Amino acid sequence: MVEILVLINITKIFGNLASQKGLKPGLWKLYIVLAWFVAEFTGIFIGMLIFPDTMFVYLLFGYGFAAGAYYLLKYILNKKPDLVDDEWLSRIGQEGDESIVKE
Repeated sequence: MVEILVLINITKIFGNLASQKGLKPGLWKLYIVLAWFVAEFTGIFIGMLIFPDTMFVYLLFGYGFAAGAYYLLKYILNKKPDLVDDEWLSRIGQEGDESIVKE
């Protein structure tokens, strides 16, 4: 149950960040959900190979891999350029523009 709530909040974060970058938010929400589950199952499988008798360790590996997938995708999305407003760019250097702070 907690994992579902975490995933809902993470998808909201990714949707907002993708919108800010000018990308499709639904696609990035899908990416994070798929990456989360693939990484979690991979971590559980690796945990089962390393520690065959301890279920708690499986969960630690699974959540650790899922968190790693989250940070990797967030890093990739943060590296993409922000959406540039063409109207704002055309106003740069014009007289009387209060939105540009001059030092």
